[in-house]
Amino acid sequence: MKSRKQLAITVGILVMVAIVLGTLLPLLVFAEVPQRINYGWTWAGGSASGVSPSVVMPMGTTVVTLEVSDGALTDTDTVSITVQDTTPPAVTVEFPTANLALQDGVTLTASASDLSGVSALYFYVREPGGAQGNPIGYENLSATLNGDTGKWEYGFDTLKLPDGYYLVLAKAVDTYNNEGWSAAVPFSIRNWAVIQLLPSTPNNKAGRTMPVKFSLRVKASVDPAQPFVYNENLTIKIYATSNPGVILQTSTFGTRARNYRIENNTLYITNFQTSNVPMQYTVEIWRTDENSLVGGFAFQTVK
Repeated sequence: MKSRKQLAITVGILVMVAIVLGTLLPLLVFAEVPQRINYGWTWAGGSASGVSPSVVMPMGTTVVTLEVSDGALTDTDTVSITVQDTTPPAVTVEFPTANLALQDGVTLTASASDLSGVSALYFYVREPGGAQGNPIGYENLSATLNGDTGKWEYGFDTLKLPDGYYLVLAKAVDTYNNEGWSAAVPFSIRNWAVIQLLPSTPNNKAGRTMPVKFSLRVKASVDPAQPFVYNENLTIKIYATSNPGVILQTSTFGTRARNYRIENNTLYITNFQTSNVPMQYTVEIWRTDENSLVGGFAFQTVK
């Protein structure tokens, strides 16, 4: 049987335990049920929620406000986010199409698109060589946007260049100065016509040295006046029509007997020694740099 002293100590301990539990129990319950925290993001034209939401921002600088709240207390902060376009425009040359032969004035045409908009487009006319050709002085040809078609256009006079093979490219620039290039499109210019002057009849005697004469003029369909085309960079090839694989004479511009010369800005002349055997010959006129055929004609020798 407990003494009164022991009973008093026991009662005191129980009272203290009750006081402690009464104090801690609400704290323990609070720790087990945390408060919900909400994250709200807002900006001009949009909003999102969550700790790290995925969003799409417009081009330029946008001020974003973050509001954090636990239901009782709220706090805010702001941040400026700048979005820039680093992707070059997509560009396609639509005219001329690949390997098209052009005459007279043409309209170079290209289409271009970009997320931030295309601010300018330029055409480049070059000679073949490498992926983007070799510049020949027709660079940065500033195109104009056609409001009706949405295409970029530039009027180009093919008479500015000799007949031959060329490339055209387009470069588009967007509002962030990103540059996009089109693929190079090959084309040719065919404005010249070879007009045979002499020999023009089958009265040329075989075995003689004879002058082969011709004129280069613009086609009548391009210019009815057919102005003379002056060019010191041609190659004239002569061969028997029956045997085109064997070139009998090759003439370039110069002063020697087998060179060609230009007389009075009206005639191209080269001297050719014919065979003693009567036959038909073919004369071809080539543009040397481009290795492109301008045109040709044939003549016949007789006994």
